[in-house]
Amino acid sequence: MARHEKEKAFQKHICDYLINNHKYKKLNQANDIANDEYYIAKELLLEFISSTQETKLKALQKDYGKDSGDEIISALKDELNIKPLWKIMRDGFSVRKHEFKLFFPKPRSNTTDKSQKLYEQNSIKIKDELVIKGDKRIDIVLYLNGLPIITMELKHEDAGQYLEDAVLQYTKRNHKDKIYQLPFLHIALDTSEVKVATNPSSESNFLWFNQDLENKPITDGEYPVEYMYKEVLSFDSILSYLSFYLVYVPKSEKNEAFSIFPRYHQIRSTNRLYDDILNNFKTTNSIAGKYLINHSAGSGKTLTMSWTADKLHSLYKDSENKAFDMIFLLTDRKSLDKNISDELGNFTHLKDVVKYAKNGENLKKLIQEKSSIIVSTAQKFNIITEELKENSNLSKLRIAFIIDEAHRSQDGKTSTNVKSPFSEYETEKYDDPNDEIVDKIETLENKNITFIAYTATPSQRTVTLFEKPFDVYSEAQAIHEEYILDVASNIISYETLFNMDSKIALKNEKLYPKGVIKKALQQRAYEDEGLIQYKAEVMLRIFEEKIKDLINGKAKVMVVASSRVAGLTYFKILKEKIFQRKYNFPCKILYAFSNFTHPQTNDTISEYDINDLNAGELIEDRFEQDDYRILVVANKFQTGFNQPLLAGMFLDKSVNDINAVQTLSRLNRCAKGKNETVVVDFTNSVEKIFKAFNKYREGTPYEPQQPNYEKILELITQIKSYKLFSDDIIKEVLKYHDENSDALKMSLINKIRTNFNIVITDIEERVSFVYLLLKLNTQYQFLKSFFTFNKELENFIRFCEIIDTQLIKKGNESELLKALKNVGLTKANVIFHGEKKFENKKPKTRNGGGGNNTPPPKGTISSMLEDLKEEYKISDEEAIIIREICEEKLHDESILTTIHNNQDDEDYLRVYYSSELRASIVRSYEDRELDDKIIEPIYDDKGAILDTMTGTIISQELFNIGKLRY
Repeated sequence: MARHEKEKAFQKHICDYLINNHKYKKLNQANDIANDEYYIAKELLLEFISSTQETKLKALQKDYGKDSGDEIISALKDELNIKPLWKIMRDGFSVRKHEFKLFFPKPRSNTTDKSQKLYEQNSIKIKDELVIKGDKRIDIVLYLNGLPIITMELKHEDAGQYLEDAVLQYTKRNHKDKIYQLPFLHIALDTSEVKVATNPSSESNFLWFNQDLENKPITDGEYPVEYMYKEVLSFDSILSYLSFYLVYVPKSEKNEAFSIFPRYHQIRSTNRLYDDILNNFKTTNSIAGKYLINHSAGSGKTLTMSWTADKLHSLYKDSENKAFDMIFLLTDRKSLDKNISDELGNFTHLKDVVKYAKNGENLKKLIQEKSSIIVSTAQKFNIITEELKENSNLSKLRIAFIIDEAHRSQDGKTSTNVKSPFSEYETEKYDDPNDEIVDKIETLENKNITFIAYTATPSQRTVTLFEKPFDVYSEAQAIHEEYILDVASNIISYETLFNMDSKIALKNEKLYPKGVIKKALQQRAYEDEGLIQYKAEVMLRIFEEKIKDLINGKAKVMVVASSRVAGLTYFKILKEKIFQRKYNFPCKILYAFSNFTHPQTNDTISEYDINDLNAGELIEDRFEQDDYRILVVANKFQTGFNQPLLAGMFLDKSVNDINAVQTLSRLNRCAKGKNETVVVDFTNSVEKIFKAFNKYREGTPYEPQQPNYEKILELITQIKSYKLFSDDIIKEVLKYHDENSDALKMSLINKIRTNFNIVITDIEERVSFVYLLLKLNTQYQFLKSFFTFNKELENFIRFCEIIDTQLIKKGNESELLKALKNVGLTKANVIFHGEKKFENKKPKTRNGGGGNNTPPPKGTISSMLEDLKEEYKISDEEAIIIREICEEKLHDESILTTIHNNQDDEDYLRVYYSSELRASIVRSYEDRELDDKIIEPIYDDKGAILDTMTGTIISQELFNIGKLRY
């Protein structure tokens, strides 16, 4: 078959499908379509108006007789000079003071049979090979009620013609021709991929419109793009675009007016949510449900959330029963003006419906008034839940929560109700399973509330609560479709090495867990001014050579510091170096952080003072200015910060897992002229970063975990086995707590703490025990939504929650800080490891452990060593030591006894006992005088060698006793 014939066969296949399956009729150009520049099928349009608006037409005919048809066409053409055809179709138009509709939308509630009949009188017809000006042709044009609304250009891959050829064909046509101005959608497609545009004049206007990374036919024997002619171009779908999805953005100082048509995943997720909630409402009379929308950065989440809010606002079960009384749209951004309010502002039909709550009092007032759609920030979620609980008038309302990035806040850390001891020096957990919003959602669950959470990187906790993602638009697809940049494609790698020494012995060293001391020492090293001086010089050199000229000379960079003290030092040193360099271009620097007291000087360090901000000015707004090119951050803006001109990042802080993805993703936003990014890592964390991106690239790696009542009973038995608390002590603590007798309660807790220190002498074991208490509270918060607990169990859990973080005094941290003032750097070096390339590996779905630092089990010590040699390039000497220590632990009776006693609770072994076992491994290194080795990131970081050794020892012994198979 010749090339032309293959394309014709593809075209005929689509036309036949539309005619046979959607019952569209064919148009004849000579008989039906006016021979003028507007391509209107005049008789069809007038026939539609006559059959649906007979009374209005007769009134017009009374004045204009046979010319009334011409008056309608003339008025329509005049209106087209003001706004697009689709907007006229949605709004209607006036003909000599008579209002006419050009189509009738599907009724959002079943108010009358008349509305449904009017909807059914809409008529879609198809014209293939429409001849246009210059004797050109368009493959397919769809007409609604005589008006051209959609065009299509087709190519056949087997004929050597591709999607890009169809796009090019559109861009080369005469765009003054009305056929390229009137339709709201122009579709370019080949047999496997699709792009669409509302304005076909430029290649950049064509956006991807694929189902996934690879389109697949729904029906055997169909083309991979079957979804287009089966679903996208169906009668109901096309009418929904006109009545609901199309958005008009008026002219502004920067841009001409334009129309927005949603991307495929935006339509898919919104429609699926609507249909599922409606079906649930009809069948159970309940709107209760939890929906996780796993959409990557670059997915257009803000618009998707806006369409969802709009559609749910008008969801009815029947003519009387509206599904939702109130809808809360919660964004993770503290400033509502820039994103969600701008997008919703274009939904003009909602202007009197949407209310914005910018402070707590305003929010409470809007809730009391039962406003239909309330936009606020996720930080105010607590205010909403408390108001709903306390006000009896609100308890029976049906409510939807649409939440953006439910598991985090802009400073990068999730709020949590439980804090572990020595939290200052523990690894940051950005996917904390005790996320406050998730916990609140559990307590609010009832038949009157729907929760819809949008997130790019859902944690195990979120997946367990919401179950499998209801809809997925992956980072891999966003990168393929060029909505975001691949920030992990290559990373420039350095390693910071150091030795430290103290002239004064550290007092009471046994009071501090070994891991806490190591983290504190590492933080001390990363705050060393000499090291920062050297790395700052490297940063500026790379900025000058690789970054400053990106994005037409507008590129900005972010420096991620390990602490606020380190960030302050970076800010001062970089500022001085920039001044000394006397650049011939503006280059100012800012430092973003939360205010703190400097540990050395006791001075209060304020973000406003350091950056000389004006009253009420946000640092992100200052950074928008072209002169500001460098932003130093410390525990701020690693998530939820959107600055498209960011093209460079310097990491002087170890990042991994979800933390790594969220931090580097600050660079992925597209901007005009932005084609690449530069990431420089000074912590030798590149492999961990690559691993994290592989893990999340295709969507969440987690599966939901089923609630298990027995687990919490086993945990309580484990805690009680220490025999630390009598029933009488528990009753007394609860009594004093409920009576607010604080002095008596604290006196009793002090006695409990003394006994705790006598019974458990090892600090690592103490920390492990406290983690058992924290885990109990976490599991209870989750499981109480599924099970009923008796009073005795609830009282024991309440008691554990009261005393958990008080068993180990946090005051020890300040003593440790004082001691570390005597510790200095004796030797340091920054080693260049070169530029490393990202290898995209298909991630494996697994069950997450929520806080489990232990990697998945290795088969044997030998196979573990093979993996470690490949991943970390350890020497043969290091491998010998690793084998010796692992075998030593596998012959330790106390370790074997613990594993045997808990062989049916692998979760406990891997999540909680693993820290005790890891500490034992560390002591073995210290006994061999290899202290410097275990401070290295490849040993000490989360998921690195020490964690791998811990997991392997547990796995090997479970295998030995028949509890695990390889």
